[in-house]
Amino acid sequence: MSRLIVYGDSYSTPGFHVEPRDSWWGLMAAALQVDSVENYSWPGNNIDSISHTIVAGSGFSSNDYVIVGVPPIERFTVYDSDGVTPRYHRFFGNLEPMDQPCLPEHDGLKQVTTHQLGQGYVMAWNRGWQEAQILRELFLLTGYIQGWTTNYLIVNLAEPFQPKTEWPTLASIQRRFLADPHSILFENTYFSTNINVHRPVDFDTHGWHGHHGSAGNHHWYKKVLRPRMQELAWL
Repeated sequence: MSRLIVYGDSYSTPGFHVEPRDSWWGLMAAALQVDSVENYSWPGNNIDSISHTIVAGSGFSSNDYVIVGVPPIERFTVYDSDGVTPRYHRFFGNLEPMDQPCLPEHDGLKQVTTHQLGQGYVMAWNRGWQEAQILRELFLLTGYIQGWTTNYLIVNLAEPFQPKTEWPTLASIQRRFLADPHSILFENTYFSTNINVHRPVDFDTHGWHGHHGSAGNHHWYKKVLRPRMQELAWL
């Protein structure tokens, strides 16, 4: 038995401006011919919540395919006793819905963006340092995932991370990902591959940072994800 297990935000949430069968992760599931799909994505999600969900979960099997979608970096997870416990989506291998169980590992938490934390706090942040923190988290997270399965891929759903830098604080962790075939972080992201190619369906609201329908999802899958799956010998 094999599963495709997806983590991400609104760019990978089932039914969010694109039907599962036409989504980039749905196309991956069809190509891999998995027995089931578990999608732990919701709008506004961030890497802290994704990491916590993975580590606090029940683990993986060696036949699982794990996709970690990296959301925009300007988001944080904070404690909120009144926070709504999110649900995740489970599908059969043919992408027919199975159920939507609660995710108790995320109970009492919610997501906020940097601007919600106050201008003084936002000014204390540097994007390069934010990227270094996220790359550090991803490095530790992939070590955990590798203990279960070697079938994993880290994909950037938002703006590409900056190219190789001379700043040692960031460069020291960048090098662990720049040449890693299991990561797509610095170019060919969901956002950058579609910009000026396929307008998001909610372009009037979010501009190029919006969400793509079938055309944009198919474009990223064919141009970036499927070739990488072939490189990793998944197909």
